[in-house]
Amino acid sequence: MRKLQVSGITYNINGQRSFKDDIFHWLTSEENLAESELVCIALQEVSHAEMFSAIPQASTWTAHITEWMVEHGLLLVHRLCLASNMLLVFGVQRILHWIAKVDTRWSRNSYGGTAGYKGTMSVRLRFKNKLASITFVTSHFFHGEKNFRKRIQQYHSSLVCTFEDDLATTDIPRAVIWLGDLNSRVEGFTNSSGFDQLTKSRRAGDAFVEFEEPTISFKPSYRIVVGDVVYDSHRIPSWCDRILYKTANNVQLAVERYSSCHQITISDHFPVSAVFQITLPHVNRPQLNNNFDPQESQQITPSTSQVPSPSVAVQWNCQFDHIPTWMQHIPLVCRFQFHDDWYQNHGSYFDWLGVYPVNMVSISKPMHWVYMLTCYNDLNVTNSKTVAEFPSLEPGLYVIGYYSVYSRCLQGLSEPFAVQEHLS
Repeated sequence: MRKLQVSGITYNINGQRSFKDDIFHWLTSEENLAESELVCIALQEVSHAEMFSAIPQASTWTAHITEWMVEHGLLLVHRLCLASNMLLVFGVQRILHWIAKVDTRWSRNSYGGTAGYKGTMSVRLRFKNKLASITFVTSHFFHGEKNFRKRIQQYHSSLVCTFEDDLATTDIPRAVIWLGDLNSRVEGFTNSSGFDQLTKSRRAGDAFVEFEEPTISFKPSYRIVVGDVVYDSHRIPSWCDRILYKTANNVQLAVERYSSCHQITISDHFPVSAVFQITLPHVNRPQLNNNFDPQESQQITPSTSQVPSPSVAVQWNCQFDHIPTWMQHIPLVCRFQFHDDWYQNHGSYFDWLGVYPVNMVSISKPMHWVYMLTCYNDLNVTNSKTVAEFPSLEPGLYVIGYYSVYSRCLQGLSEPFAVQEHLS
């Protein structure tokens, strides 16, 4: 059995700007993500200024959250946006070996389905050898107590984002985690969860019937006076922000925590989070690499000739040759090859190779990258290898990854290598 600790956070940020100190304090003191191998963060009502890059990248919610994650050993695996909604999936570096494919879907519900301010999107991680899949679904449902039936309709139109219609993967062990601002309101003048509309719809069999929700033991997450911890006296406090889950084909899921942080007051919502322990069923398949610890690499200086390497228990589709210690002023060259005709069947000229620091920040943001189209074959070796060339690098520790545009994930990652100012 293989266990994964997976965390999810949903936060309607009400169009507010990001404050690094507040975010770092919130994530450090309240969310306890240190042991998680996958973390999904769903944001609603992200400002247009951030979505359209009208503000400096370094001051965005994405940048501040990613910076905190990297400091705690996680990197950005995938980022998906729909209108003012954002879904960020982070993972520990060793989990990249597991991921065979990343799928995405979305459903728009605003303005007759032409815009996604109220909508749903999802990211599905499919693991190698059909080991399992984990799908993160996030929604921003229609607001207002009177739109109860409209939210039920939106739920049904959003089911496409769970990938339940994908007949090719129906037998694969899977887990679905659905989180977001579901805008469930409390009916009447009460703050009892027994009058919560989402609970009511589940009992009636109208929505989320196949999903489970952990027991709510926290106060309502909406509506808060911005900058304070008191509720808006003009609204009935409600549990708008929710996290639900379902599993299939012998996947076991245990809830470690379901809570809301009332210490961050940037928005008129409080964030809601959950921590799950997911146990995948035992299968007679090759063991996946789980030994490479990027933290070990931080102990090595560029002058060190020996660097740690991941044990290759599961073979990447793209395999890199060993890269020796490199000199700073020499353009970088690497050689690689594909296994089992992978490139002929699944590759593209628009696949690319990227150079990353050994402690990667984001798969989609390498320091340098080249298209597969620009690479060439080296016929001077026994087995034909493909060659990629990069600019020279500053002293440090690096890895090179091969990114597939069809799979939306890395299909190869080199061993760490050092670049030195002078060879010793």
